[in-house]
Amino acid sequence: MSETATLAAPRSKSTSKRRRQYDAAAGPADDTPSPAAAAPVRLNPAKLVLEVKSILVEITGLKAETVSRFEKTEEGYEIDVDMVEMKTLQGSSDILATYQVLLDKTGELIDYRRVRRYGRNELSDG
Repeated sequence: MSETATLAAPRSKSTSKRRRQYDAAAGPADDTPSPAAAAPVRLNPAKLVLEVKSILVEITGLKAETVSRFEKTEEGYEIDVDMVEMKTLQGSSDILATYQVLLDKTGELIDYRRVRRYGRNELSDG
């Protein structure tokens, strides 16, 4: 009995070179995550706060006054921003509101809501 071997047709050098370039660009064939993909995302808190204030101004049309809370959570970030809801001539009678913004771990907006409305001249309990 004779064994027959099947040989593949030889590839041209240009085809082999293109194949290697394609394989290198595609990355590893297995499903193991690369170290860069597994690394946690580190976001700059100052940039996050500026972005959140900008988003709230765009969404609400109100003026952002100050950030009263920034907290990193297991789900992402919670940021409270005080916004001017009604401006008065005296300024001390302005109506402000605290908006709570929730971001995921990558800094994407998940939710925002008004959690408090108060006069600028009111004393805070916190």
